[in-house]
Amino acid sequence: MTTLEIISPNGGEVYGVGIDTLINWKGVPYEDIISLEYSHDNGVNWNLITTEASKLQHVWTTPNIVSDNYLIRASQG
Repeated sequence: MTTLEIISPNGGEVYGVGIDTLINWKGVPYEDIISLEYSHDNGVNWNLITTEASKLQHVWTTPNIVSDNYLIRASQG
C-alpha cells in the first residue's frame, strides 16, 4: 500500500514571500482530490491552502510571513 506523501518541497528549500511554489505529492491516483495545509510555526498551528488539489501538484503562493519553520501537509477525504 502506498501512502500519500509530499515529495516537494521536502525540506531545506528557501523561498521568498509571495512566491509561487509548486507542491508535488505521490501515493494517490492522479485524479484524487486532496487537502493541503501549511504551518509557519513548525506544526503548532495549521492554515488551509486548498481542499481541492489534484493531478499530483498544486501551485501555492507563499504567505507574507517570514519563518524558518514552514511545514506542508496533505490529507485525503
